[in-house]
Amino acid sequence: MKEVTFDEKTFPKVSLEGLDSAKIAKMVDHSLLHPSMTDQEFEAECETARKYNVGAVCVKPYHVKRAAELMAGTDIKVAAVVAFPHGNSTMEIKLAEARQVLEDGATEVDFVVNIGKAVSGDWAYVDEEIRRLVQLIKSYGADSKVIFENDMLTSDEQKIKLCRICSKYKVTFVKTSTGYCYKKDTDGKYYYDGATHHDLMLMRTYSDAEVQVKAAGAVSTLEPVLTAYELGATRFGLKGAGKLVEDAKAKFGK
Repeated sequence: MKEVTFDEKTFPKVSLEGLDSAKIAKMVDHSLLHPSMTDQEFEAECETARKYNVGAVCVKPYHVKRAAELMAGTDIKVAAVVAFPHGNSTMEIKLAEARQVLEDGATEVDFVVNIGKAVSGDWAYVDEEIRRLVQLIKSYGADSKVIFENDMLTSDEQKIKLCRICSKYKVTFVKTSTGYCYKKDTDGKYYYDGATHHDLMLMRTYSDAEVQVKAAGAVSTLEPVLTAYELGATRFGLKGAGKLVEDAKAKFGK
């Protein structure tokens, strides 16, 4: 399969009409995932999440119980990451980790696919892993977000195949990136592209309509978020929810 091409100018855009700062806040997964984040910083960022009434706090597994306590009495969801950021755990360990965070109070689970298996073309393995994880997550009444880590994939064909598997099992979201997997450039420096416009258009096009798209990586400020929304994303993983919402208030007047 050749790489897919999109004309962003003619791609069917979602209108920004009706958006305001409160609606934008509810599309934010406030990301509290940095490896060196202290417990004190975590608590402070949870206060930020409550202040701005975001959609979810996205937390490391050992923070789930405390996040659930801090979000009690709100409609802010607790999203826990599993096999983050590289997706390399065995299938049974991924299932055990997912079960643990669900028992601890997670209402959403963001899990990373086995990237090496996807690149290798072992689709039977990838299919089984996604099926079993989504089945477990649904049994708790929780939402599933499947992280492709597009920067690590090597073709559009792999991304499309993942969209189709995720559509088959009716995942809640397909997600572009972790924000923590980096490619090495020819000069030895590391970088990542994150939620590119191309990938957002591809994931929206090849996922079933009821499967939502989450953009993560390179969507940390208002204008990239609005552009990603126009391209079909309905959830955004980012740090700095406070500034984003304040900027939205300034732009939309409320």
